[in-house]
Amino acid sequence: MNDFIPWQRVNTISLCAVDTKTGESGVAVVSGHVAVGALVPYAETGAGAIATQAVISPMYGTRGLDLLRKKVAATEVIRRLTAEDITITADDPKISEYYAQENMKKEGVDFVRDRENRRIFWNTQRIRQVAVVDSEGRAAVHSGACIFPVVASVTGDGFACVGNMLVDDKAVTAMAAAYEQARRESRTMLKRLVAALLTVPAAGGNKRGNKAAAVLVVREKGHWSGTDRYCDVRVDYDENAVEKLARLTEHYEPG
Repeated sequence: MNDFIPWQRVNTISLCAVDTKTGESGVAVVSGHVAVGALVPYAETGAGAIATQAVISPMYGTRGLDLLRKKVAATEVIRRLTAEDITITADDPKISEYYAQENMKKEGVDFVRDRENRRIFWNTQRIRQVAVVDSEGRAAVHSGACIFPVVASVTGDGFACVGNMLVDDKAVTAMAAAYEQARRESRTMLKRLVAALLTVPAAGGNKRGNKAAAVLVVREKGHWSGTDRYCDVRVDYDENAVEKLARLTEHYEPG
């Protein structure tokens, strides 16, 4: 039986992308949750990019990348991740109350009670949101039925954008449009992701504010140290997190 660990809901908007021509992958994220860059983005050269959010499960990142390395398509990655996402806890009223705060209230839908063994099987894929882009640029998303609105997503060639607990859906559409425009201008992956992030505050973004931001870009031996982690920049908590993050990325690609 899994030990129950109380969580914090990460209201977030993210964009994952893969450039099939250059081999670069990346994730841009902005949230009201502190240090979101340590939680949401996953990317690996030759595999793809993942954003795991809402009630975050690191399994979606680590297991997802493992599947992407094996060239499993994005839609199948999400199918497997969500099928595996069952959490078992003791049949404890305090635990059930915690799940109820995440809208997990419907027996037979959100959970199954094993009365004989005094435990509950929780369908925790219903509190997850995830975006996946594989190495061929195929994109897929999952938004669980119990995550908090406004919930929105957009997928396109080589990218996926997802958000939860948004002011409205404009932030997702604006972020996706800015990424596509920057790509048409032949800008680098880093510049595309930063352009997408900069649209979020003006479009409303997160209900709890846009106080943490991060951008992760990987490319083969892209960093001066010889690693693939070309750019991993974060502003962990600030009233102007997106703008400060954009300025930090100028150290990687000026102008």
